[in-house]
Amino acid sequence: MALETGNCTDNPCPLLTVYTLGRFKVARGERILSEGNKRSSRLWELFMYLITHRGKSFAPESVVETLWPHREYADPKRAVRTMVCRLKQVLGEHPPGSGLPQLVLSQGCYSWNAGSRYWLDAEEFERLCREARRLAAERPDQAASTYKEALGLYQGDYFPEGAFQEWVIPVRHYYARLYLQSALELAGLLRQAREHDTLILFCEKALLIVPFEEELHACFLETLLETGKVRQARAHYEYATAALYRELGVKPSPVMRSLYSLIKSQAGDFDPDPSSVQQTLEAKEEARGVFCCDQDTFRHLYQLERRRAARSGKAAFLGLLTFTSPRHERTHRRTLREAMAALQEIIRDKLRMGDVCCRWNEAQYLLILPGLNLEQAEQVLRRVRSGFQEKHPAEDLNLLSRVQALLPYWPHDKG
Repeated sequence: MALETGNCTDNPCPLLTVYTLGRFKVARGERILSEGNKRSSRLWELFMYLITHRGKSFAPESVVETLWPHREYADPKRAVRTMVCRLKQVLGEHPPGSGLPQLVLSQGCYSWNAGSRYWLDAEEFERLCREARRLAAERPDQAASTYKEALGLYQGDYFPEGAFQEWVIPVRHYYARLYLQSALELAGLLRQAREHDTLILFCEKALLIVPFEEELHACFLETLLETGKVRQARAHYEYATAALYRELGVKPSPVMRSLYSLIKSQAGDFDPDPSSVQQTLEAKEEARGVFCCDQDTFRHLYQLERRRAARSGKAAFLGLLTFTSPRHERTHRRTLREAMAALQEIIRDKLRMGDVCCRWNEAQYLLILPGLNLEQAEQVLRRVRSGFQEKHPAEDLNLLSRVQALLPYWPHDKG
């Protein structure tokens, strides 16, 4: 199963295996150790913290402050010592023939012994990526094979059970970046070898794991176009850009827009009849009053409204709707996504034809409210807030609103 560290050659005990990428599982041989009740959660948090920072030592006070900052411990040293003893029992350390101990106490500090006998998927993933990068220049075939082995280990975010723990976030980002970088390097090797079918299959699998990585979407689209799969490329472009806007509030990048131009040109989408173009534009117009658009369009309309207000002397207002958590904690992405979708429906119902809305980011909507005074603009936002709270009461989210007049336009302004 790849690396085994330590010196356990005579009468070896079953290997401790640890899975952290997309799932959390700890096993010794065939016996799964990590399946237990919720009372063991802090035990495994301690385990993950030590094995993640293997080779480093931590004082009990530091462990408690990092892992459980909201809990009060009268005696942190005793609390951590007790948990370490329980953890050793759960791991089966130190069974006969196990070699070096895995949990070490030295000068009052605890650490995971990186020289002990274990296998960690994240460690192996990192090692294989490093090896593949070393091989890429002189042995591209072997490098591609090694990259495939490495990327097969990455099944998702690091330690998903610790999703909202602050110390996990930079580690998760590190492995996610390493996955994306290695995936793109493998894609380059496959394209260089003209293994287009293999590359298409790889991109499809990779996008199931990291569905919002635009570079992978672009790579997939380029390969589809290179192999003449124009209809599939168009369908995937529409899916990808809609998903990126819906989930992250981002519009297509210049790279994606240029790929769409290639898709249209290869599909022969040219129509010299202006009436056909007008019918297409009308077909895509919003059925209800408020105009919802992307950020780029919103910026243009904002500048246009500033010019119109300066010329007519009539005020226009900028509204901002923001979701926050009551205690300013990190909000679960799914909860926020559902709330934003619900809020958009309320905005569509409550605003007028001529008003403009834009999803600014994953937690905010911007509005342009022309032809109103300040009191009326504030009333519109109160109506939106009360409509949301009536239909979607949520104790774990607050909806805040702010409104202010659009900045005055001066002729020397850019845009």
